[in-house]
Amino acid sequence: MIRPASAFTPATSVVVIAIVSVALIAMAPVERPKYRILPLEPLDETHVMGAAPEAINGNNVVARTTESPVSRHATRWDPADGAVPVPLDFHAFPRNRALAINDGLLVGGYSYYIWDMWVAALWTPDGACIPLGGLWEIWVGLSEVRGVNNAGVAVGVSSDDESPARAFRWTAETGMVDIGTLGGPFAVAQAINEQGQIVGHAANESFDIRAYLWEDDQITQLNVLPDGNSCEALDINDLGQVVGTSGAPPTGDWLHAVLWETQSNDILEPIDLDVPIAGGQAWAAAINNHGDIVGNALDPDGPSDWTEPWIWKDGQMKLLQNLIPPDTGWDLYQVRDINDAGWIVGVSYMTGTGGYILIPLHDGDLDYDGDVDGGDFALLAACVDGPDVEFLDGCLSADIDEDGDCDLLDVGRFQQTFGAS
Repeated sequence: MIRPASAFTPATSVVVIAIVSVALIAMAPVERPKYRILPLEPLDETHVMGAAPEAINGNNVVARTTESPVSRHATRWDPADGAVPVPLDFHAFPRNRALAINDGLLVGGYSYYIWDMWVAALWTPDGACIPLGGLWEIWVGLSEVRGVNNAGVAVGVSSDDESPARAFRWTAETGMVDIGTLGGPFAVAQAINEQGQIVGHAANESFDIRAYLWEDDQITQLNVLPDGNSCEALDINDLGQVVGTSGAPPTGDWLHAVLWETQSNDILEPIDLDVPIAGGQAWAAAINNHGDIVGNALDPDGPSDWTEPWIWKDGQMKLLQNLIPPDTGWDLYQVRDINDAGWIVGVSYMTGTGGYILIPLHDGDLDYDGDVDGGDFALLAACVDGPDVEFLDGCLSADIDEDGDCDLLDVGRFQQTFGAS
C-alpha cells in the first residue's frame, strides 16, 4: 500500500538536513544494490544438498529440484504463502526433476522409471504426475519437458528409434509430435511462448548446429554471428524475441550472448549482446516480456567450472553479483529464469541450500528488507547532507538517483515510494 505523500514532505527534509551532523568519509560513487535475496525454503528431507530453481512463473511461483544423496525431488514453491514446498509425485522411481512452470501451476520436467532412465512428465496443481511417454516405438528411451505455456502446450526433447534427440510438441489432444529438424539428424526444443512459437537448436543438412524458430508447422533456421560456427536458442518471449548464444571470433566457438528479433515476419540478424567480462564468454538463458535478459558468463581468469550471472537491461549488461547488497555471504553462481515482475531465480553452491530468488528493490528500500517504512526513513535522515557532497560511509543505498551525493533529489525519490511493500 502507498502512503499519502504528506507522510514525508520537503519541509520535513529541511529539518532532517538541519539536524544531521556526521563526519564525511570520502567514498567513490558505486552503483547501489538493485535486488534483495530471498533464499529458497528447503524441502523437509534429510541430508538435503541443495535446492536448485529452474523456472519462475508470472505469479512468482518457482519450480525447482531438491537434491539429496538418495533422491532427486521436484517441488513447487510459492514464497507468498509462507508454506513449505509442494513435493511433486514420482512416476515409477523416487527421482524426478522440474524444469518449467506456467501460470496455472502446471509444471514440466521428467520423472525416472528406473535408476538412469527418465520420461517427460507434467505435474498438475495438486502435484499428480502425468508421464508423457516418448517418440520411440520399439526401443524405450529418454524424454523430458523443457517448456510449457499457459495453454498447457509442452515442448522438449525425446529420443526415438533412430536418434538420441528429437524436438517435440505435446498437447492433450495430439499427444507427443515430432516437430522436425533443420535437415540434420537431431533437434532440441527449449521454450514455447503464449503464441505457440517454439525455439531450440538443431543440426542442419551440413550438420552445423543452428538455432531455430518453429511456428505454424514451419521450422526456420536463425543466423549465427559473423564468423561464428554454431548458435543455440534458449528462450522466447511473447513478443517473439529470441535469446541464446552464438559462436563468435576469435575462434568461431567463442560464445557471445545474442538476441534475435522479428520484423514483418522476417527474422533479423542476431544482435550481439557481447559479454560482461572482458575476454570471457556468455550465453543468454531467459528473456521476459519487457525485454530484460538474464544469462551466465565465464571469466577467463576464473575457475573453468564457475559462471557469473548477469542481466541485460536498458541496453546494458551488468553482473548480478554487483547488484545485490554487500556482505550478504551469497556468491551467485548461475541464473536460470526471469519473469515479467523482474524476479530472477538461480543457484549459488557456496551458500546454504543454494537456491535463491532476486527480487527488485524499491528505490526507497534502503535497508533491503522488501518495504519502504520508518526504518528506511531513519537511514535516509542520517545520510542527507546536500548536493555535491560525497555521501557518507554506509549511505550507498540512500543515493537513490546515483549521482554521488544524498540530497533533496533523493528525498523526493524516497517520498514517491514511501509505504511500498
